[in-house]
Amino acid sequence: MNVITDFNERRQEKKLLTERKMLKDLPIRKLKNMIDEWFNPFFQKRFHKTAMEEECVHSAIESFLLGAAYSRFGYYGESMEQANTRCIQEEQELINNLFDNILYLARESNDDFVMESIYLACQHFIHYWWEEGFLAGKKRYKLKL
Repeated sequence: MNVITDFNERRQEKKLLTERKMLKDLPIRKLKNMIDEWFNPFFQKRFHKTAMEEECVHSAIESFLLGAAYSRFGYYGESMEQANTRCIQEEQELINNLFDNILYLARESNDDFVMESIYLACQHFIHYWWEEGFLAGKKRYKLKL
């Protein structure tokens, strides 16, 4: 007797399997080094740094997986910029979430210049990891993994 599966369940299982495979390509050491390089100047207290690192890692993973999900458009001929315009809203949500979480951790700084610097760092950080995910996903499509 055959088991009847729902199409949405099957799609969700396939998405999770693909995400697990993509996470194998995520360079953790590079991620940690980039967090220190881009966000370390904003935090002096150790507690804030640890919490900030957790937020940045979470956001980088989400951004990496988002780029990997849109890499199939690159495989079929779209440029990276065209594929990025398809998911600009999701990427903006990731940027805003990371920015809000970092501002929450940095309560003592209300300087506009510091806030703008943090926002730009978040924007570049998220976009960088989106590009890394896009390139890794496109590579996996080419290798048919």
